This record gives sequence, structure tokens and C-alpha cells, in this order.
Amino acid sequence: MNAPQLKVLVGDRWGLHLVHEIERSSLDAYDWATKYLQLIKSTASSLVGLVDIDEQPCYLKFYLGKSRWQRLWFRLGLGRGSRSFRMANELLHHGILVPRPLSCVLVPGGMILLTEAISGAIDMQAMWEGGHTETGEGTAHGCWHGAGLCLAELHNA
Repeated sequence: MNAPQLKVLVGDRWGLHLVHEIERSSLDAYDWATKYLQLIKSTASSLVGLVDIDEQPCYLKFYLGKSRWQRLWFRLGLGRGSRSFRMANELLHHGILVPRPLSCVLVPGGMILLTEAISGAIDMQAMWEGGHTETGEGTAHGCWHGAGLCLAELHNA
């Protein structure tokens, strides 16, 4: 078990809950993620899914180090997970609604970003790949329009 190598970088409360869940399983972090995540996406560089932590639905992204340099970058707390955590807080600070970041945890071979889960949500990539073309309020068209407006606001900010 690699539990002693787990380190909460930010978000102590939620990070400690996540570390406890992984330690309790007696699995390493990657095996725990593959066993307990309701998997949304899996690539050579990440696992993405939903998991309940402390009875709270959460979104979890496990960033896998693709190289020795990237794993070193992660150990320094400078990986995509910690950057995404900071950026989400910055967006929230400016009134842009994004899922609230909960924690970022360093694990052997990678980094885990934990955020709140949004019930019933579908991400834009899944909509695009799924060919959602219906029109009207509350549909893919409305989502794309809203995304464009949000990007315009970001650009103006």
C-alpha cells in the first residue's frame, strides 16, 4: 500500500477524507480509482469519474504522470490538478459559476483533483461527441450559446 505517499496539497478537509478512503481500501491510489470511480472517461494520461466522498457526490480527475519530468512537476505541486484548483477558485471569485474545487492530492505516479459533482450534468465534449443537435431552451444549442457567452465574458475580464 502506498498510502504514506499520499499528500494533500490544498483543500485539507476534503483531501483528508479522500486519503482516508484510499487508505481504508488497502489499494494504491490508481487501483482505488479504477475500482471505486463511476468512470466517465479513461485515457493514457487520466481517469475521470464520479465518487462519493464522505457521503457527498464528487467529481474526481486522476492525472497520471506521463514522464519522469511531469511526475517531478506534480511532486512540486505544479501539475494540472493544482492549477485547475487555483483557476476554479479564481473563476468563482469573479462570479463565474464552475464546480467548487474541494481538494488536490499528490499520489504516487500522479495527482488527484476533487471537485463538487453537479447532479445530472453532461460535459460539452460528451455532447459534441454524442451528436446532440436538438434546438431550443435547455438543449445542446442553448448550452453552446451559453458557453460562447461565458467565453466572451472570460475574454472581456
